[in-house]
Amino acid sequence: PLRSRVDRGNMAEAGWPAPLRRAASALNRAAVPLALFRRASMPVVDDPCVASRSEPPFQTLTARSRSPRKSIVRQTFNPAPKWTARSERDEDDDIVDGHWHSLGMPLDALAESGTHREPLLGAQQQRASGRAACTEAAATFLKRLCAFMIMSTLIMIECVPFGLAFFPHSFPMDLPSLPVPRTLGIQLFLLSSAIGQAVFALQSRFEVATGLMMCENIPFMAEMARDVREQLGAQGREDEALPTVLVAWALSTVLVGLSFYALGKLRLGWVVGLIPPYIILGCIGGIGVFIFETGIEISTGMPFSWRPEALLEFLQPSTLALWLVPLALSVCLRLLAWKVRSPMLTPFFFVAIPVAFHLLLLALHLSPADPCVSRWLFEAEATPDWRLLWLIYEQGTVAWDVLPSQLPTFLALTSFSLIHVPINVPSLSLTTDIAADIDLELRAHGVANIVSGMVGCLPNYVCYSNSALYHKCGGGGRFFSGALAIALFGFFVIGPSSIHMLPRCMAGSLLLHMGVELVREAVVEPFRGLDRVEYASVVLITLVMTFAGMTDGLLVSGVLALLTFVVQSSRVPAVCKLAHGSSLRSSAWRSVRELDLLAPHADRLFLIGLCGSLFYGNFGQLSSAIASAIEKGSKQQRAGG
Repeated sequence: PLRSRVDRGNMAEAGWPAPLRRAASALNRAAVPLALFRRASMPVVDDPCVASRSEPPFQTLTARSRSPRKSIVRQTFNPAPKWTARSERDEDDDIVDGHWHSLGMPLDALAESGTHREPLLGAQQQRASGRAACTEAAATFLKRLCAFMIMSTLIMIECVPFGLAFFPHSFPMDLPSLPVPRTLGIQLFLLSSAIGQAVFALQSRFEVATGLMMCENIPFMAEMARDVREQLGAQGREDEALPTVLVAWALSTVLVGLSFYALGKLRLGWVVGLIPPYIILGCIGGIGVFIFETGIEISTGMPFSWRPEALLEFLQPSTLALWLVPLALSVCLRLLAWKVRSPMLTPFFFVAIPVAFHLLLLALHLSPADPCVSRWLFEAEATPDWRLLWLIYEQGTVAWDVLPSQLPTFLALTSFSLIHVPINVPSLSLTTDIAADIDLELRAHGVANIVSGMVGCLPNYVCYSNSALYHKCGGGGRFFSGALAIALFGFFVIGPSSIHMLPRCMAGSLLLHMGVELVREAVVEPFRGLDRVEYASVVLITLVMTFAGMTDGLLVSGVLALLTFVVQSSRVPAVCKLAHGSSLRSSAWRSVRELDLLAPHADRLFLIGLCGSLFYGNFGQLSSAIASAIEKGSKQQRAGG
């Protein structure tokens, strides 16, 4: 109260006597923190805050005035130009201009009534740290920009082979009033990837999540297109094939999105993890064979078939080099991958193929229009309008009577699509060290696929390989994720106008490389890690998908999962222990009286210990054990009686 009274007015004007003013000065000095005493009494060389070691410890306090009060840290550690040591005669002069001033006031600051602020210590360090932060931010921006450009280029490379694989080679593309180029699949690929990227940039927990059209579903979609074309071709309605196939793809995409969202909303993402790993390996092997076949088709421009006469056509001299060169390029990439561990090897390798091809043409003085060269390039087609997809829906006729026959393929495509998220999300979480929420990612996948299906496009997902590469290249940030979505949509609007300049060997080598890698990972590598029953299931699923179809292969995989479970579980003995009550006592604590009551009846108890899963496959073991125990007890009873 005394100090607040002193701060509010002039003690002299208030009529305070000199002894009372001295007592107020002593109280003010007694309230100084201990840290200020230590700071003032420390022998610091060349410290302007200390005039000499003999100065009083109160010299570091500054003045109180009408200006804003300085903090204790600034009052203590800010250097001042000149400080004065107080004497006893100055104690009566604490009132300057009607305000209270504490001890050790600088002379120049006293004249300014404390309005001058000295610069803080460490200002140079702060400016240096600010410059370092700006440099680091600029380096991060450039690194993310480079990763953004790499990912955009990689998706542009991937869209060519996969976009051309949607429709079989003999599929009728043109409508009666609207010519449709085969590059429509590339636009579908880009639009689906752009929609997925936009949704994942907003909702996914991973900033490096890269949306991509679900390439693993291309075999199911190609099978759907082949079935629709065969049914309508038999009825003479081939002009309805393209709109019907597009509607079927869009409906399957909406179904996939609803399934994703329902699993995420109900928090049932763990259910997908119940699928046996060898079933997934078998499906991956079948997809790898399909991608390999598609790589040969794109490299040669001829439909692939396993019939002997069709295989002989690929061995003709005019066709042999068209698929051997891409296969040799994929082998070279595999050999380089053993030596070069950089994640940039694959994208730069495929980017270098068209550059090397055109440099070779310049060196040999050849033109792309020459007949011997044109067969190595894609056909030149008119650039499609970016609204072509919706023009087909508007002008085409949909054969609704054919769609019910595709329901099994719908269900197979949806079931296989649900496998990807529980595999990709935990893998991406381990790569990026970001905690994953599978249910959140499932809902994001649901929204992305529902939006894509509603606009008539294809399913999409977070591609693990692209996302991992994007992370290793230094990519990240919501801004660049959104920019990638905008770039993909821009590529969709521009269209594949320069596809005729790309060599077929570039797209073919990418597909052949991916197909061989998938078959190797699914069929070759698990040979030593799986038992005979599981490995036989993997090979059988791969063969069925290759020669019978994707839907049939998925149905066979479900049957094999049940059979494998029965065979493996029946090998485990259901009964692991047999004992009488007299030899095996309960672990429960009982009194002496209770034990005496149970002892005469112990021989009438027969205990059976079970292990594993009890089901119809091994229930016979349990019934046999019970029957043998009863028979043995009867024999003992007859022998004793």
